[in-house]
Amino acid sequence: MNASLRIAQSPRDAWEGAIRDWFQKTRVVSWKQALPSLVVVPTRSHAHALKIRLLREGQSHLGIHFITPGRLRDLLPGERNRMLPLREHLRLLLAIAAEEILRESPEQESNGDELAAKAVVRAPDHLLRTLDRLEMAGWNFDALQLPSFQPIVRRFREQLRACDFSLVAQFDREAMAHSAAGLPVFANLLVTGFDAAHWSHWFLLRAAVAAAENAMIVLEYPRENLSGIDACWIGSWEQALGEATPIWPQANKTSDSR
Repeated sequence: MNASLRIAQSPRDAWEGAIRDWFQKTRVVSWKQALPSLVVVPTRSHAHALKIRLLREGQSHLGIHFITPGRLRDLLPGERNRMLPLREHLRLLLAIAAEEILRESPEQESNGDELAAKAVVRAPDHLLRTLDRLEMAGWNFDALQLPSFQPIVRRFREQLRACDFSLVAQFDREAMAHSAAGLPVFANLLVTGFDAAHWSHWFLLRAAVAAAENAMIVLEYPRENLSGIDACWIGSWEQALGEATPIWPQANKTSDSR
């Protein structure tokens, strides 16, 4: 894996100082290579914006695929018999787990466990989002010391194993491990448009970088003041790939050359 990390002050600087050059170099070889070349962006609108820039400059993106995180999971190496369940399936399993705990509780005056189970049956998505965030952070639910919800979570995890399902963060971590240990599946990779609001894709993006022969990750400084979570996002990439190389505005480069 040959990965470079770049960081810019603005989308314009990112385009002029790194992304344009990546397309110019990649488009002349992408259609010749056996492995695909990918541009990974957060949303389809990001992909459309890049394509419009290419069209305005008369550049082709022949042989270069634009994808979002949902499609990226299908392309990464891993256990093909392992399924990433739909969100509604996870909500259903969590509600079933809570209902089973509720049925098993003794018929007596309402207690904390019963109230917790009833709340999850009515609105399982609240607890599911909490589990997703903890899984992404690598934390254990038991550490939260919420004994009323622990039986529900244990039953839910048993149901996941029985169905051979996994939560998104676990699925992406396993994909990262497979990518790091296996042969490359992408020739050239560009990751751009992601920031601290996309922490849920952290392991997925790391898996994509590990699965590429050549990768470029382009970050941007936030337009407002740098917050703790922004610094953590940038610092996490630098911890994984080394210090980011700044992309200087083209005007500064011109003045420096004089």
